[in-house]
Amino acid sequence: MRIFFLTLFFAGFSIAACSQQHQQEIGRIIDSSFSLAARQYKLLEKNTPDTLMPRNYGHTPGQLSFSNTQWWCSGFFPGSLWYIYEFTHDEEIKRIAEKRLAILEKEKKFTGNHDLGFMMYCSFGNAYRLTGNVEYLQVIKTAAGSLATRFRGVIQSFQSWEQSDKLNCPVIIDNMMNLELLYWASDHGGGSQVPCNGNRPFQFHHTKPFQT
Repeated sequence: MRIFFLTLFFAGFSIAACSQQHQQEIGRIIDSSFSLAARQYKLLEKNTPDTLMPRNYGHTPGQLSFSNTQWWCSGFFPGSLWYIYEFTHDEEIKRIAEKRLAILEKEKKFTGNHDLGFMMYCSFGNAYRLTGNVEYLQVIKTAAGSLATRFRGVIQSFQSWEQSDKLNCPVIIDNMMNLELLYWASDHGGGSQVPCNGNRPFQFHHTKPFQT
């Protein structure tokens, strides 16, 4: 019996030691990844015009392409910078994030499509979460009000894109991701102009009871 308990003790000790070593290794990988991300994003900033956002590399090797701030992914660059800052506390990364928010802010009044959630909540949402700067909060609320103008009462949903010769009122699944901006703004004093139940019929038509 004594041998049995000794065996259990040493087995448990070995498992705990291996688990701790594994966690330390994961920690080193995470540290290394964020350190690399910070360096890469600083390089990206250096090669991106001050009035544009980075988009992707073109077909020609080494050719970086850019977008204006109305591109639906324009908030991803500053949003990612804030995630990097959250982990690294790198003040240079924070400075770059703030610089990029400054050129993006004007899109808070954009009403041309449903992508304001991607553009403004990913960027200004993270900025407010990490800094508590009330100016960012006001930008988020304004953007939510702009997005709310795309609500169409007849279909109880949000119109994704503008009318075309093929589609009268396009509604796509991406709506569900942009709605987070509206819910968050409503919970933080965004006002009654935000129709937070707006895509409930969309949810019923496109999901089954056991799906999310």
